[in-house]
Amino acid sequence: MKFDMKNFQTIKISNDLSNFNIIPDVINFIKKINEKLDLKIDEDLIVSIKYGKRLVINCESSNLKKIQFEDFIEIADYNPIKKLFLIRTSMLS
Repeated sequence: MKFDMKNFQTIKISNDLSNFNIIPDVINFIKKINEKLDLKIDEDLIVSIKYGKRLVINCESSNLKKIQFEDFIEIADYNPIKKLFLIRTSMLS
């Protein structure tokens, strides 16, 4: 998983994966879209879902044919002035 943090500061609030139960459905949706569009390796499909005050998004370098739960991050909060993200994911250090 790749997340460009050059312009943003991130604070990981938990090592736990998101408990958003629609992520498996989103993974199936992404795989079906990829089959229909036949995206190449250098093309990306970014899908984000808002729930409550949070946002779940897949990362730009996700292998769409092998996308999995760990390829998503949950953005719990964002301060646009400070360019600060509060995230929940087990993949970022």
